[in-house]
Amino acid sequence: MRKNRVKKIAAFVFMVAVLSIVTTLGLKVDAATVVEKKLYTLENPTWMRTQGLTKGIDHDRQNLGVILPKNATIEIRQKNVAYTGNVSLELLNDDNKTESYSTVGSSWVKVTANSESVPFIRTTFTKDAPVIEYKVSDTAIDLPIYNQGDNETAFFSKWDQSNAGFGLVGNKYIQILVPMKDKAYLKKMDDFTSINALLAYYDILFETYNKLEGLSFTPEKATDKNITNRYFAKADKHGAGAAYYGGSYTAETSDSVIGFWLKPGWGGLHEIGHGYQGNFMNDATFGTGEVWNNLYADSMQKKMLGTDYYNGWLYTGSVAGIETNFEKNVFTTKTPVNNWDLRSKLYMLTLMKDKAGDDAFAHFNQAYRAASNAKTVPDNAQLLDLMSKYFGETSRYDFTPYLELVQGSVSAKQKAENLYSGNKAVYPIAALLSGDNLKKARKDINLDSKWGLVSNSQLEKYKWNNTATIQFTINDFTQLKGKTLRIKDGADVLREIKITTPTMTIKNMPVGIYSLDIPTGVNRFYEPSTNYLAVSDCENTTTITMNELQTSGFAAQKMIFKGLSDGVFAIATVDPEKGSLNLNVTSSKPHSYFASEYASIEVFNEQGQSVFKQVMNGDKTETGNFERAIKPGYTIKIMHKEPGRFSIQGAPSKLVNTSMNQTFKVTKYGLVSNMTGVTDQDALANYKAKLVAAAELIRNDNNIKNEDNASLKTNLKKAISYLPDTDTDKIKYQKDYADILTIKNDSSQTILSGDRFRFQMNGLGDWNFANLRVNLETNKATITQNAGEPHWYFAGTYATVKITNSKGKEVFAKNFNGRGNVTASENNVSIAVGDFITITHQESAGRLIATNEQTGERYETYQEATYLVTADGLKKVATTTIPKPNPNELTGQNFEFKFNGLGDWNFASMVLDLTNKKMQVKQNAGEPHWYIDDMYASIKLYDSRGKLVYTKDFKGRGNAASSLDNLKIDQGYYITIMHWENQGRLLFSNLDTKEAYATSKQATYKVTSDGLLKVAEDSIPKLSLADIDGDLFTYKFLGLGDWNFANLSVDLSQMELTFMKNAGKPHVYFDETTPYASIQVKDQDGSDVYSYTMIGNENLGTVLKKIKLERGYYLVINHSEANGRLKMTVDNVAQAGLPNQNVYQIGDNGLVKKELTDIPTPSSFTKSKIYSENIDFAFKGLSDN
Repeated sequence: MRKNRVKKIAAFVFMVAVLSIVTTLGLKVDAATVVEKKLYTLENPTWMRTQGLTKGIDHDRQNLGVILPKNATIEIRQKNVAYTGNVSLELLNDDNKTESYSTVGSSWVKVTANSESVPFIRTTFTKDAPVIEYKVSDTAIDLPIYNQGDNETAFFSKWDQSNAGFGLVGNKYIQILVPMKDKAYLKKMDDFTSINALLAYYDILFETYNKLEGLSFTPEKATDKNITNRYFAKADKHGAGAAYYGGSYTAETSDSVIGFWLKPGWGGLHEIGHGYQGNFMNDATFGTGEVWNNLYADSMQKKMLGTDYYNGWLYTGSVAGIETNFEKNVFTTKTPVNNWDLRSKLYMLTLMKDKAGDDAFAHFNQAYRAASNAKTVPDNAQLLDLMSKYFGETSRYDFTPYLELVQGSVSAKQKAENLYSGNKAVYPIAALLSGDNLKKARKDINLDSKWGLVSNSQLEKYKWNNTATIQFTINDFTQLKGKTLRIKDGADVLREIKITTPTMTIKNMPVGIYSLDIPTGVNRFYEPSTNYLAVSDCENTTTITMNELQTSGFAAQKMIFKGLSDGVFAIATVDPEKGSLNLNVTSSKPHSYFASEYASIEVFNEQGQSVFKQVMNGDKTETGNFERAIKPGYTIKIMHKEPGRFSIQGAPSKLVNTSMNQTFKVTKYGLVSNMTGVTDQDALANYKAKLVAAAELIRNDNNIKNEDNASLKTNLKKAISYLPDTDTDKIKYQKDYADILTIKNDSSQTILSGDRFRFQMNGLGDWNFANLRVNLETNKATITQNAGEPHWYFAGTYATVKITNSKGKEVFAKNFNGRGNVTASENNVSIAVGDFITITHQESAGRLIATNEQTGERYETYQEATYLVTADGLKKVATTTIPKPNPNELTGQNFEFKFNGLGDWNFASMVLDLTNKKMQVKQNAGEPHWYIDDMYASIKLYDSRGKLVYTKDFKGRGNAASSLDNLKIDQGYYITIMHWENQGRLLFSNLDTKEAYATSKQATYKVTSDGLLKVAEDSIPKLSLADIDGDLFTYKFLGLGDWNFANLSVDLSQMELTFMKNAGKPHVYFDETTPYASIQVKDQDGSDVYSYTMIGNENLGTVLKKIKLERGYYLVINHSEANGRLKMTVDNVAQAGLPNQNVYQIGDNGLVKKELTDIPTPSSFTKSKIYSENIDFAFKGLSDN
């Protein structure tokens, strides 16, 4: 019996072994088979490569469907005769030390795997496609491959059976080589429910990055075309750091891909972002290595995390921490942004990008790519120049004051372009507001942090004003005195003030950030230290240093020293006009192959004595800025071990040769060289060519050519003045460029700066017959006339004073006839900024005297002159600038309508107090008009949406009781008034000015910020039927036998939803195939906040749920028998029957009916994360930090 059992066991073992062999053989590759494969090719994206964008372009590779165990072989050749190049065979695994690369041509090549590896062919960028033939040794097995949309069960089944060392998963954007040790995790991932979900995440990632990069598969411009290459991600046991991005692939430094490539973590976002960098990062003034890629990663986290964004990498759960660090860098230590840590730099750039918007960021990339391909990017372009330029083109914001605040490097040329671009300046909100003001504004303005950037238009509604002081520091104040300072918001000139003292006090400035157009000198040339004024709600003193221009920069030339990989390690700027040489050594390791002296610069005076020398060793050298005085006649000797990496910018083309040692002589207009034959005349010609080019640049720039104080014009003036008077070209330039250098906007002669002015009107014998005094401190104009006869020679009008408001309405007029005695009189008139004062005098020359009562300054007078009242005084303007009044605009804040009836009895009145947003309707007891047995008068009030919120009808016949109705009104409300006998019996007046207005039988008025505007009745908006106004909404769910099985209440006064379900079966006729009722709450992005489904024949017990709501949330309420069994009330008022499906959005006044298709559709990834109670994101960085 035991023998039989042994035989049976042996037979079983044999059968299992046979089955195993059969199964395994089924997954092995037939070694005798030669496989032919035609490879796809890609278009070579030269436009991306020119920009420096790698985007995983050279990651793209094609698998051969096999895995080679250690010592297995592959024989391969390329057989398409039309394809003349070679292909690259790569055996990849999880360790770069054991991978191999082979070049394959038309002859057979045999390669042995050093370790278990997967063979790939690198994709070519050719017109003709390679066709390969290959065969593998009999130990090779099939590569488990999962492409997006495949059957996951079949994929894992194949992998489980083969026990292959790797599997390959991918979509159209990425391929991931997954080691066998990660297979179990891939089956059940922490963050994704399936491989398809993982690949859907990568779809979102790459589509987000590509959009930010401005790439498209259907572009409008050729340089914005995307190609269908795929990133390649893998593990690498001997990689650099925690992970890295390379030209061939991106890898996690590990034997696993879980941490970076199978999780939605920061590490993967960061590494992939490296592919979206560009040559603009080669800026020595602002290093963004390991920062720029994080802009993409941060954008993805913001998109994915929703309200959990603050727990992402940038803020790491501590908004206050990064805000405090910004404050320390900017205001305490005053550290230039280039010296900030990586996270702080990212924060600084994110504030810019958030304000400009993703479209502006994409435009930056598109514009830079186009310029790179057109070869129009300036040499040594500064990144912040490019960002402020291209961000501004799309967003219409000027980022210069923000960049000055963080001490970012922006060139003078770009600052000028930004200043006069018409773009609105932006600034951190917490640098403008503090305390309760900051809290209030942040509730209204959507910003991620308190240093978020704002424009003036966002702060305007708060009406916060303050005083600002500007202190000019200048070596010769006469160069500014009497000139005009213009304060602007973009292209809009808000204030024009005459500069009378070095310290200027500017009152009643709205809190915000402004650009300043500052005079730059009369016959000396100056450059302001800043052209921006930040007005905060705290103390404001801005010191502006007027630096006298020492050079136009046209004679300056830059010696560029490049080292390993052509990286710039030093720049020596030689400026004879300024009399200086500045050497800026930025790299401590110019070229690691040169241990000792790699380059040097030495300066000799006229006597040949060395006055400066700096030696730069290749492997280690001193960095820093080194400044030395020079002058014409000095000699500069240069040594560079690799002369091909030395050049001079801004110099004649033949100045530099290929010698290791070169000698240059300093002249007035630049460097010359006896070795290359560049003479003094060549230097002068080069200087003049720059001058002409600068002038043409100004002439062709519509933003700058008409701006008197643009720094580019100041430099041009300085450059022309540097030429000697004996140079005939100097006069020629002054004549040729007069159109751009002549002052065009000098308004100083029309500006009367101050608070108190007197216009003394004299008549016959210079007798003072009248005075006009303007007091801007009290906002009063006082017109006094002395008793007597002004001038008996003039029978008619001798002089006049007329005051018109900003709307063009005349508020005061006084004629002074020459002939005839008059009694003394005085008129006091309220005036405001924007009003106009027009003065005429027949004998203004000598008999109309205008003076500043504070300074005694006397102004020129005219027979007729109109002055605009400004915040800083008066400005003479053309009389034609006074606007034509709109008769339908009624300016004021307090109005009254009196309704009179029979015998002019006042039966009702309506008073409007627009300041306090109140409307009062009073009816007196009695009969309005017994002749009219119909509607005699009426009042209707509509809100800004067109909803009728109040009606009062006055019937003519019949006694009415007295009543008093107090109502709320606001800007945008409409009031329609009807009176059967409006002529003489409807009295409409301004309670402040006592002005009476004409009335109509029926008229509609719109409430505005300035008063009332008479409009057509049909301009009242039509109320949307989708609006359901109210605070409390209830829904009663009835089931079988009208049993109340659930209740839902939405209390918008508390912004709270309460759902209560009673224990029991709602309706036994309805099963899970057709759920009986359900509720869903979704946020503004369409993500689930809460949902509950009620199955008719199931008893799920009692439920009580309370949820906090926000404006913009969506509610979906379903009931299979809603007609009769879903009851709704609004503020306790029953509503009409409801359909089976009801979709609402929470609005400002209640609920708004919507369609299901109106609700945004989030990605399944976002949906599963934001409101889940059981799943959290764990975003980690390098080394899981």
